[in-house]
Amino acid sequence: MGFNLESHAQTKGSPPVINFAWAQESIRQGEDWRIYISATDPDGDMFRIYCRVNQTGGDNYRPDITRIKKEMEGKLTGYLVLRTYSSQDFSGVSLTLTLIIEDRAKNESKPIVLPLTFNGERMKPPPEDRVSPDLAKELNQRIGHIGIDLLRRDQFGAGD
Repeated sequence: MGFNLESHAQTKGSPPVINFAWAQESIRQGEDWRIYISATDPDGDMFRIYCRVNQTGGDNYRPDITRIKKEMEGKLTGYLVLRTYSSQDFSGVSLTLTLIIEDRAKNESKPIVLPLTFNGERMKPPPEDRVSPDLAKELNQRIGHIGIDLLRRDQFGAGD
């Protein structure tokens, strides 16, 4: 597996389905970017969440993998966190996050692509018109941390 966006081949069983995904499109640096997701798998065997960040002006970051807790393998609801740091100057930086859920049979969900820019807005929860009150409560649990450290444009290639 990995990140083959063209291949969503099913090996056996049913692939996970992402029923809801939302992330604020612009935040201020230093805020934790929350990626809210709700997914189901009829086979109850969701296993991993793959996240890849592509930053304008740089390369793709190495994909991050979050293991799904056993109790969430059939129904996954909550948020992932990508940390941004206030000590870095990300003004004008844009990126996209691609998210895929894989199950134990190697079936993959369709990819979700979410954009982010840094412009000074405070992080907010999903809009009330997009989620029911029950889903809003379920989305308020942390699934995991995306272990990618963002770089400023001038830091790309600095280690080469």
